Amino acid sequence: MQSERVFVGGLGPGRLPRLAGEVGADWPGRFELRFGRDQEGRAVVKGWVRLTLYLTCQRCMGEMALPVDAGISWGLLHTEAESDGLPEALDPVVVGEGPVNPWGLLEDELLLAIPNVPRHPAGACPGGAQAVLGPTAGASGSPPGVPEKDNPFAVLAVLKSGQPGDSSEN
Repeated sequence: MQSERVFVGGLGPGRLPRLAGEVGADWPGRFELRFGRDQEGRAVVKGWVRLTLYLTCQRCMGEMALPVDAGISWGLLHTEAESDGLPEALDPVVVGEGPVNPWGLLEDELLLAIPNVPRHPAGACPGGAQAVLGPTAGASGSPPGVPEKDNPFAVLAVLKSGQPGDSSEN
């Protein structure tokens, strides 16, 4: 990038109210933003944002840490129509004629890093909490000690296996 301005710093919950209201975090987060122009003269921002978020695992309902290290590569545009000529490597950010709010953009990156269904890696739920639907569950997925229900498709399995009484023998 030609002539650039670099900003490096920390992120606290006061700067990211939408994120702070949704999840816990290991404050302060860190960021680096390099504002400049690329070879074609486009206004671009490159950098990263790092913060460990604490979410509720949807498998065990316990707390899980999600380290976020998001790379940033934005193309700053005045209008949405300018996004047609933007390289795929740059995410379009329409800023219009007003000032850029870097805190809101960093917050967006962190919010986008949250998975739709946060879960510990398979087998990593603490205290065996994965037993609710994990490897110790019965074949039907029932927790241990809960009787399994008859499978309504068991009749089809018998027919497919060619057991006596199969209609193909007649």
